[in-house]
Amino acid sequence: MGDYKVMDRTRAEQDLYSLMVLPTAVADKMAKIANARPDRSMGIYFVDCNAKFPAIEIEAGLDTYTIRTSDLIIKIFLSMMDQDGLLLAVQL
Repeated sequence: MGDYKVMDRTRAEQDLYSLMVLPTAVADKMAKIANARPDRSMGIYFVDCNAKFPAIEIEAGLDTYTIRTSDLIIKIFLSMMDQDGLLLAVQL
């Protein structure tokens, strides 16, 4: 991510949805580059939807996979209903 590189062997997981599981030190460094705010209680980072930061390049064997910035930001939309049945929707 930008000038930040992890050169040793490390484990990262990517599911088919939107989750990346990384070593904490790597995730924290990447979050700092993106100016993201951690929420340890939820186990996620919050970043401005219009943030600009470098893409991530992951090398696996001879292949390099690039994850674009636009694919790293998920717009969160929360909704809940109060006890009177009124819907409250919040876009973060």
